[in-house]
Amino acid sequence: MTELFLLCFVIFLLLFRLITVLVAWVNNSGSTHLQPVSASANRKISILIPARNEEKTLPKTLDALLRLPDTIHEILVLDDASTDSTAAIVSAVSRHRSKVKLITGKPLPGEWLGKNWACHQLAQQATGDFFLFIDADVILKPHSIDSATDHFSKHSLSLLSVFPDQVMITAGEKAVVPVMHHILLSLLPLPLVRKSRFPSFSAANGQFMLFDRETYLHHGFHELEKGSVAEDIRIVRRMKTLKLKVDCLLGNELILCRMYSTFSESLRGFSKNILQMLGGSQIGSLILLFLLHWSWIVFLLSPWWWLILIDLCLIALNRYLVSNASGQNPILNIFLWLAQSLIMTYLVFKGIFNRWTKQLEWKGRTVSS
Repeated sequence: MTELFLLCFVIFLLLFRLITVLVAWVNNSGSTHLQPVSASANRKISILIPARNEEKTLPKTLDALLRLPDTIHEILVLDDASTDSTAAIVSAVSRHRSKVKLITGKPLPGEWLGKNWACHQLAQQATGDFFLFIDADVILKPHSIDSATDHFSKHSLSLLSVFPDQVMITAGEKAVVPVMHHILLSLLPLPLVRKSRFPSFSAANGQFMLFDRETYLHHGFHELEKGSVAEDIRIVRRMKTLKLKVDCLLGNELILCRMYSTFSESLRGFSKNILQMLGGSQIGSLILLFLLHWSWIVFLLSPWWWLILIDLCLIALNRYLVSNASGQNPILNIFLWLAQSLIMTYLVFKGIFNRWTKQLEWKGRTVSS
């Protein structure tokens, strides 16, 4: 009886691994990538950028935006109590480029998190037909906005979110950042974000969130999720509950971002929302951690230890497909498999610790995960 149970468990683990490979294969298709469009209908786009101590990233971001076509109606940057030269940089650019406007953020209310409050204030001052929220470290390439608005209109969306291609320079970034894509592209077939009505099939990235003005202002999505660390995913789930059409795509080299610049910064950044990326449940996160990264140990300890060879082949294939879909180096991510498993383990337990202690700090503020 014990051996039969073990056999069933081993079969289940192999089936789960096979499913992650199939999901990654689906996410490699063209339908999951933002498709380049050279021209699109004339639309007034408001680019909305919350910025807190972003003096290192904003110059490149603004320079890239100002090189884009005239479909950009305005670029609003909200200085969220920065202690560096963020405000001075935006102010200097705005003197020569009238599209760029500096907004001084109001004091943070107690029940709000900083980014959500900044986005809410930006939306109150934007005048475009579309609101595009991007982070201060996001680089938009030529035709990226035309491509996004074309997809938005073609599918009658209320929200389009895009995962930028991640620029990784240091060894620490290359070790940690791919963990995000491994979770997303192994567990969720992205076409279901748009095609399924179930809120459980939701994905979004706050680095690029495109709304139509009327829908956003009617619902006030950042206000509804004012205390949420993972406001992007929660907004998508809420919109699907309201039967609004949403979609989530991969950047396809049209949208770039360098999220973090060091190993420690990457760990701190991902630990603040790792549980939400895994569904929000602590127990569920631990189960997915085991299934994604450590189930091979069961094969090693079972009478059928040779099945580990099949499992390792499926792991390598999954990592190849995920890396290819996200524009990363497949060979490097296969090589870093065990190291990234250890990093993922640390992130999950750190995320649980953060939730218990409620002492997570980000950019000088204490936030609840």
